Amino acid sequence: MYTEVRFYLANSLTPDVVTNAKYVVYGHECAAGLYIGYTADPARRWQEHVRSASEKTDRNYNNNFKSAIRRYPEGFKHFILAVASTERAAQLREAAAIQFYKPKLNTREPSASREYSYPFSALSSSIVSSCVMKPKTKKAELNVKSDSDRVTVEAIVFTEGDKKRLKTLKAEPFERVMNISCHKASLDEFPDGTVVKLKVAPAGGPKRGTYLKAARTASISRVR
Repeated sequence: MYTEVRFYLANSLTPDVVTNAKYVVYGHECAAGLYIGYTADPARRWQEHVRSASEKTDRNYNNNFKSAIRRYPEGFKHFILAVASTERAAQLREAAAIQFYKPKLNTREPSASREYSYPFSALSSSIVSSCVMKPKTKKAELNVKSDSDRVTVEAIVFTEGDKKRLKTLKAEPFERVMNISCHKASLDEFPDGTVVKLKVAPAGGPKRGTYLKAARTASISRVR
């Protein structure tokens, strides 16, 4: 597994700006094409992509990007395309980057973006520097949950505001029905009311309260 990743910095970005950014929009490119996403931790996110590409039970195992990772395991070049101070700004810039670069390996259409002013340029002409990045150390890693720490539960998909969410169908084996934190894009294919199955573990604390958390690459399967 990759412990560090060299990212080439596009669109006049500098190492200092990128390493201090709260969120970045990244690109991974190989002979099959370009993939674009956003994250708060680009090196860790690449690790997650590589790991899930090797897991046949992953719901995205056969998509274009994961297939390309398996086909070109050492053939990717990594880019930082933009930075953002909030997750919402990162989402908008990700959508704008997808509109500008038209990546072949993205399979999900981004939401419409009004972020047209970001100074994107062709990757072939906008790279002036690079930096090596390692996965960030998180406070939560002091209490990391392994797969053996998680339990399988059934949960129902529902919409709150403009976001899809999950909550357990029943209290057991926990004290009450609880919300589940998971990677939101993994819920896109499930309509409200769908019952799904996934592995979770307790998380949270005094400030946020107790909730359940699924691994970012957790497999979510439809029950009914």
